[in-house]
Amino acid sequence: MNLLDVFAMRGIRAPPTLPSGAPPGIVPRRRLPLVRPDQPPRCPGASALQAAPGRPDGGCVATGGRDREVIGPLLNGGGPGGVVVRRGGVLARWGDPGRVEMAFSAIKSVLALVAGIAFDDGLLRLDEPVCGSVEHGYDNAFADIGGVRVPVVSGGAHWGGGLWISALDLARIGRLFLSGGEWTGRRVVSRRRLEALWAPCAVKPEYGLSWWLNDGRVVWPQAPSTGRCARGDGGNHLLWVDPARDLTLVSRWGADVEALVAAVSEAVRPC
Repeated sequence: MNLLDVFAMRGIRAPPTLPSGAPPGIVPRRRLPLVRPDQPPRCPGASALQAAPGRPDGGCVATGGRDREVIGPLLNGGGPGGVVVRRGGVLARWGDPGRVEMAFSAIKSVLALVAGIAFDDGLLRLDEPVCGSVEHGYDNAFADIGGVRVPVVSGGAHWGGGLWISALDLARIGRLFLSGGEWTGRRVVSRRRLEALWAPCAVKPEYGLSWWLNDGRVVWPQAPSTGRCARGDGGNHLLWVDPARDLTLVSRWGADVEALVAAVSEAVRPC
């Protein structure tokens, strides 16, 4: 079975190339359908959210257990979509990979990359106390660091805000890693910083600096051990990067994503 057979079985069509004229972008450039107070969220997996009457900003509250006020806007989900890229060319796409979606906890991995760029540029000091950098978080979420009560900043988007990004732009972030931190010949982030993001943590070897590592096939047993990923909402939002295959796979609102990654990886031989 080859890659096209895998996609044909899943009803996925294959376009020619990935747009590559711009570096990874994280800011939507068009008006987006925000959730309003009189319009409950339609995001798959967001059934625990209900619109809060009277909130002019479209805020919501989480139901079930302890209510928590949403502190940022929410974006309606647009259904399954994604893209598979190898060596800079798009092998397959489904749904609308250009549609901007909430990234949920995948933002942690992207934020780690942004922090790496800031560190390279001398804008971030590793010896600076966290309490001196964190200015805003949830009213009811704090951590005790060295005896200082520090607000916890949102790592996802379940309570609003977070990272809104398309599958194509997530794929570009994957390509940035595979190119060693360069984009169209320009150095964006040092190779050393990227290697640090994918270095196993001593306490949790399957986790790097906010990136999941499948070295021991702990994260996803069916997928190759050479994969690294950013994932949110339990894996429903995924950026999978496999240097051994020069492969990037992005899936949004997907079902049985591990099986998809395994099937694509089996069809694509390591370089």
